[in-house]
Amino acid sequence: MTSPELSRFVGFPYKSRGRTTAGFDCWGLVCHVYDRQLGIDLLSMVARYDDPKPSEQTQKLVLEEAELWREVEKPAGGDVILWKMGRWWGHVGIIADGGGFFLHVLNEAGSCLQRLEDLKWHRRPRRYYRHRSR
Repeated sequence: MTSPELSRFVGFPYKSRGRTTAGFDCWGLVCHVYDRQLGIDLLSMVARYDDPKPSEQTQKLVLEEAELWREVEKPAGGDVILWKMGRWWGHVGIIADGGGFFLHVLNEAGSCLQRLEDLKWHRRPRRYYRHRSR
């Protein structure tokens, strides 16, 4: 997916555990984009966690779902990026093909495209994953 393709998903508000265009959390946005752009129906997981902030609980869910994904060293457009936020792996976004951007949602910004090398992100540990069906 390219930045122009992902730009149609910019501007949605943040909503804790959100799964509709009325508001998304980070995994809800990934689910929505994968469904609309790739026709891949990802598990919502909304009933399996209390708070979408990275925590031991969200990290456990990420690891449980790992069998559907394969880690890749060099990401391509549409791959999912997993960030470590503090002690926990648990914030996700989608890589845009070329240009070093990713789509994600934060409570203060809503859904947005940001540069991977922005000050807030460039030093955070990250991993890249590709859905096994791609």
